[in-house]
Parts: sequence; structure tokens; C-alpha cells
Amino acid sequence: MRTPAVLLLVATILASVPASAELPYTVDDGVQLSPRIESLLTRIATEYRRRSGRTLHVTSGTRTPQAQAEAMFDKLRHGQNLLRLYRDEHAANEIVHAFRVERRRGRPAAVHAMAEVIRGQMQRGCFVSRHLSAGAIDIRSRTMNRSQRRIFANIVGAMPDVELLPEGAPPHFHLQLR
Repeated sequence: MRTPAVLLLVATILASVPASAELPYTVDDGVQLSPRIESLLTRIATEYRRRSGRTLHVTSGTRTPQAQAEAMFDKLRHGQNLLRLYRDEHAANEIVHAFRVERRRGRPAAVHAMAEVIRGQMQRGCFVSRHLSAGAIDIRSRTMNRSQRRIFANIVGAMPDVELLPEGAPPHFHLQLR
């Protein structure tokens, strides 16, 4: 029966469906995305889905100093050279130094010291990663085959306002606004 009351109820139920159900991408729990990043990601993910039939998955967005320190700790623990990864070598070196001084006391102590360095840098206007200023996201790549990675890179490469950086540990694409 399609009475106005039933139609209103159906419309109300449909309106309460989370917007994320309509998104052409998925996001890890707790990941925060800025409106500008969401808009960009929607464009990229829509085109990626159209060309590949697949859905992109976001593993990281805007980060706190603590979250950035945790990510950098993991990279250092996996043997990555942060001085090659981050453009501001001086800022990266300050964070690496905190890691080296505190790592023997364990992860919590090292991450805390690294986060304190990052907070100090941010107070000076230095952002070692665009994640700290809501200008970057990480996209999972380990579930993409070679063709899908190429499709993704071609889509992002055609966008003048985005820079794509493949990273290895764990495998992902780092996208940052220019």
C-alpha cells in the first residue's frame, strides 16, 4: 500500500542511510578526511571504479602528532630511511633522533618522544607530513594487481593538484595535495 504515510516512512528510512554507503571508496575505522580530500578522493575513486570495477580503500587521512609518530615509528622499525622519504630532511632527522634515543625504552616511550618533536615542529610551522595538515591520504595498494595500480596511477597522474608517491612498508599509495 503506497499511502502518503508509507511513502514518508520509506523516504525517512532512505534518508537515514549513511552517506558512506554511497561512497565509491571504503575507509578504515577512525580515519579522518578533510572536505577537500573527500572531494578529490570521490573523483579519483569514481573514475577508478569505472575503469577497474574495484573500490579504493583509504588506510590513513589527517593525523595527529601521535598518529604521525606511530606511523614513522613503524617505518623506522621496518628499516625505512625517513631521510629519503620526507622532503624536510632536518625535520625528519629530529624525529629519527628522538626514535634512536628512546627506542630501547620501548614503543610507547619512543612514540611519545617522537610525537613531542612533531608537536614542537608544528608550533614552528613545520609539518613533516601533509597528513598533519589534512592534505594527504594513503590508499591500500597490496590488493591491486599491476593493471589496477597502473590505472590508479594514470588517474592520479592526470590531476594537476595531486602528487602520487608509492610507498613500500606497508605497500600503499600516498596521495598529497600540491
